[in-house]
Amino acid sequence: MEVLIVGGGPVGLTARALLARWGVRTLTIEKHHELSPFPRARLVNVRSMEIFRRLGLAAQVAGCAEPGRRLPHLWLAPDRSTLDAVCEGFTLLTLAPDPTRWRQQDTTPWPLRVEPLPGRHTDLCGLDPHGALLVRPDGHIAARWRGRPPHDATLRHALTAITGLAGPPR
Repeated sequence: MEVLIVGGGPVGLTARALLARWGVRTLTIEKHHELSPFPRARLVNVRSMEIFRRLGLAAQVAGCAEPGRRLPHLWLAPDRSTLDAVCEGFTLLTLAPDPTRWRQQDTTPWPLRVEPLPGRHTDLCGLDPHGALLVRPDGHIAARWRGRPPHDATLRHALTAITGLAGPPR
């Protein structure tokens, strides 16, 4: 069986890699002769990185990426800023009405600190009134949930994909 793949962007090239892994011959066609100097992709989502990791391509994909966007310095309270909030583990900054519900969650093997994010920072962080940001220990934004905070399974899924470490089974 042979497959024609139209488009050599991220989806087309991933389809080609997956089909090649299964022994399917492919022909990929692309209308552009070279890479665009203005890439349109702003991020590679969590699920895509899982697929790249399984294909043995995660390091190559990550190596081509621009450095992540750092969390801006924001005041969370009169005496506490984002510099205080970022820790050795991951930090979940949320505008949710009750961020304390994550404090009871077991996020082993990833240390997770939950911090409330004041509503006045929604525009600056690109969030709707109930969104959340997951910040890596180096201060870069790892994930953004614009409209609502993540469910527990979504948060664990994101941490697994970002770190490559699987947590305990649920």
